[in-house]
Amino acid sequence: MQLPVYTPQVQKTAGGDGKIAVPHNIGAAAELAGQGINALGKGVGAVNAVLFKQAADADKTTATAANNEYTQRLNDVLYNDKDGLLHTQMKGADGITSVFEEKEKQIRDEIAKKYKFNFNAGRQEFDNMAGRTYAQRMTNVQNHMYAESKKYRDVTFSNSIDNQARFAADNYADAAMVEDAMAGALANVDNYYAGQGTEVVEQQRRRIAGQIAQQVINRAYASGNINAAETYIEKYGKAMDPATLTGYAKNVYQSRLANLQEVTAKSLFAQFGDNIEAAYNHIFSDSFTGNGNNESALGWFKKATADGMSMGPNTCTIGVNKALMAGGFKPIPTWAPTAWKELKNAGRTFTDVTKARTGDIVFWWKPGSDKDADDTSHVGIYDAQTGMVYQSGTSGVKPIKLNAYSITGFARPQGQAASPEEKKKLWAAYQQEVSLRKGFERQSINNVTETVEAEFFQMYKDGITDPAAYRAKVIEYAGNNPKLFRSLTTVANSFATAAGKASGSSGTGSGKSDPLFEHTMVNMMTTSGYSNEDVLEYINDPDNNVRDADKAKALKLIEQRNAGEGPFKYNWNAIKSEVMQGYHDKNKEYVWNNVKAKLIYELDKYRRQNNGKDPEVDYMARVGAAALLDSATYTVPGTWSRTSKKKVSDATLASVGIMEMHENPNGLKDIILRDGRQRRITDAQLDRILNGEPLEMVIREE
Repeated sequence: MQLPVYTPQVQKTAGGDGKIAVPHNIGAAAELAGQGINALGKGVGAVNAVLFKQAADADKTTATAANNEYTQRLNDVLYNDKDGLLHTQMKGADGITSVFEEKEKQIRDEIAKKYKFNFNAGRQEFDNMAGRTYAQRMTNVQNHMYAESKKYRDVTFSNSIDNQARFAADNYADAAMVEDAMAGALANVDNYYAGQGTEVVEQQRRRIAGQIAQQVINRAYASGNINAAETYIEKYGKAMDPATLTGYAKNVYQSRLANLQEVTAKSLFAQFGDNIEAAYNHIFSDSFTGNGNNESALGWFKKATADGMSMGPNTCTIGVNKALMAGGFKPIPTWAPTAWKELKNAGRTFTDVTKARTGDIVFWWKPGSDKDADDTSHVGIYDAQTGMVYQSGTSGVKPIKLNAYSITGFARPQGQAASPEEKKKLWAAYQQEVSLRKGFERQSINNVTETVEAEFFQMYKDGITDPAAYRAKVIEYAGNNPKLFRSLTTVANSFATAAGKASGSSGTGSGKSDPLFEHTMVNMMTTSGYSNEDVLEYINDPDNNVRDADKAKALKLIEQRNAGEGPFKYNWNAIKSEVMQGYHDKNKEYVWNNVKAKLIYELDKYRRQNNGKDPEVDYMARVGAAALLDSATYTVPGTWSRTSKKKVSDATLASVGIMEMHENPNGLKDIILRDGRQRRITDAQLDRILNGEPLEMVIREE
């Protein structure tokens, strides 16, 4: 390339600054050179930009891949079927957040080592993506743990309440155990609902107390324990649903009336047996009105007050009902609001205080207590003489002023059999009792008789002819049931007679005594509990075919029993030494004989109640010591027999079975036997007894 030729004709600038003006062609060349350099720089920059973008794009891809693997592995930790953290349940979910954090950090570190990034921005991109995934999964973990924790608390709380309720119901007969269960349940309520406010806690306490009370009352009612059911209705009734409470109160009340009717029917049966004519005349007589006695009802409360009785809080209707029934009145429904409503609906209430009289039922509403039906929450019995009302409550059984609370009203108590309709119901209940007793007795006797009859038949086939063997089987099965004894004896005699005829011998009549008869009779008089009168009835029953010799032996056994001798002997010397030690009065023998007579009675009773077993000497000594205190008060022993003109000592009377004897205005003697029976005899009969005739034989003639 040829450069332009330098020429010296260079012109100075017109400004005169001394600078040399560059020729035009040289400036153009320089400009061209600058443009080339710029173009080269731009080319290098473009190449670098392309390379940078490629590296950045690669980091994004890597970050996505790393996050995908991170997410997959994190999901496996949470959701895998084998041990995924979000599959853990109940108490096992407690603390899974820390487990999740530990595993997440491990996964992130491993991925960071595995995946390489060109720029920090790529790693930051991964961390951002992983952070969002982690935050979402941690929220899931925390929600799961909270849900399982709440579920665990719910189940634990529910199970605890169920267990307490079940325990209380199972032990309904023990008020202390029920109270403990209730207290434990309410403590759980306080803990479970802590922090939710007083109103919520109180609401839940009432709800749980009502649930438990309902189960306890239901169990007591279903078990027929009306007293317990009433107690819990009074104590926990306010916590129950009002409709449920009213239903239970009515059911318990009706059961109370039914039980009262049943008890009265049983009492009538005990009094009249199956003599339905006598029972009918008694029930429908004018004297059987069941009006009750107000003073007797109030008297129960006064005695309870004097005794310092306390039945605890919420026992007002229980106390009133005890008083009413003591006075011969019907009880009122348990739970004061229910009682007031029922009596009011029956037209038995009034509100005029001037009409109130002793024995009337007073209903109040206590300020501060829950407002119940007709503003009623407490009840008591009015004493018109003092103007006080006797009631049972938190402070025990005691009287309080009539105006102690706001008076709701009054009601008159009602007799237990006040109306003809109620008498009819009682008569029906008595007849049912008679029918049931007879039916049960007949069925029982028939069942046992059929069983024993089969054994008798086998004995007959085996050729057993001894009547004593058949009688021994009767004793074994009859126990202390006279009717069963007679039924079995009839069957036994039939087989024994048939067996005797088949062998050509006779098992009855006036021949020699049966060698096993005495043993059988002693068993009857001890183990089987037969009284002397039962024995006499047995030996004189023609169906039993007792030989004359055996009859004489039975009479002898009765004498020995009355005297505590023979088969009925006891270690009297040891007892006498123990009881009479230190007793030196001149009438010592008389007193001992009197004590011994009472001991013989106690011994006989003990044997009959304990299958013939003898009591311990210490026991008899204690009985004797008690009898000695009574016997020592008799300073003038004896009574007169007008026939023989002889004075007979109390000890002598006791030796023949007479515990007390009193002159009768008609010239007869009223006697009390060892077993408590009362009889009336003549002087001639007394002399016969004193001369050796069996007492039971003589008194049967009256």
